Amino acid sequence: MKLDTIKTIISAVVSLLLGLLCFTFATEDGYRNWISFVVSFVTIVAIMIPAIAIEYKGIRAINIKTLGWMFTFISIIVNLVFAFFAYKPTIYIVISVLVSVIGIALVYAMTPRK
Repeated sequence: MKLDTIKTIISAVVSLLLGLLCFTFATEDGYRNWISFVVSFVTIVAIMIPAIAIEYKGIRAINIKTLGWMFTFISIIVNLVFAFFAYKPTIYIVISVLVSVIGIALVYAMTPRK
């Protein structure tokens, strides 16, 4: 596994822009727009970096990337859905972080270890 710095920066910028999009769609009631911005950025970048910026070696590299991309899209959808509707912040945080953690755990489980 090797981390590509440029792709990491690209992942962070794309996640930041998606977080800004969620900030725009979320209501200002109870600082939900800021919560949406921060949670969206953190959860999307956490799963997007393994999908884009890490280069895997071995026969399962394509499967790892595909799984990372699937969870990236799931995370984006979850964050956008919560941005459009009223929600309890704790439920939103738990579901978003849970999706990202499950995605990261599955990607990690597929990586070859010595």
